[in-house]
Amino acid sequence: MFVYNTTKAEILQREYGRNLQELAAHVVGIEDRQERTKAAHALIHLMKELTPNKMKDSPEYAQRLWDDLYIMTDFALDVDGPFERPEPASIHKKPAQVPYLGGRPSFMHYGRNIENMIAKATEIEDEEERLGAVVTIGRLMRTFYLQWNRDNVDDKVILADIKRLSRGKLKFDEEYILENQLLVTSGPTGRPNRNYSNNRGRKFSNKGRSQGQNRGNQNRSGGYRKRKN
Repeated sequence: MFVYNTTKAEILQREYGRNLQELAAHVVGIEDRQERTKAAHALIHLMKELTPNKMKDSPEYAQRLWDDLYIMTDFALDVDGPFERPEPASIHKKPAQVPYLGGRPSFMHYGRNIENMIAKATEIEDEEERLGAVVTIGRLMRTFYLQWNRDNVDDKVILADIKRLSRGKLKFDEEYILENQLLVTSGPTGRPNRNYSNNRGRKFSNKGRSQGQNRGNQNRSGGYRKRKN
């Protein structure tokens, strides 16, 4: 007659498997207490080999193994172990829920750290340094936003969220950021130039780049190179 695992007792500690649980049940049935304790220590050594851990020699790891052994025997094991047998209520007790600090974040996909960074940025007095902080925070928010919505992200939405999270306290030149595409990580570096205060309101242009290309096409005599046929 075949014996299927579905007809056997439930595995209480799946990381060790059914065979080890059956060995633990055999240890419980040993009548001599000294022999039972000796067999329990041998079983703990086997459990240590089955679960590799860098902290094998730590007391915390040893106590965890003994707790697991008691759980596998449904707390029926009675031996002279190095640790006290835990109470079943303490093992199955659910941990207390850790509340969010200061309430839930306004935007879950940004998280609490973004709000803290924006709060710090509002304290920056230097206009250029504050703009650099906004660009850095905006790029990070853009990354988080794309993880939440992989279709697309509008930089105007990111900047609007920054203003909302700062409750309007963080002042920056939104038009300058959008025109120069500073929130796009593959674009400019995001660091405002030294003449930022003098360049506000200017339109982004490739004029300088075009002139540089034209100068590169000039020959030494000052004329343009002729294209070879």
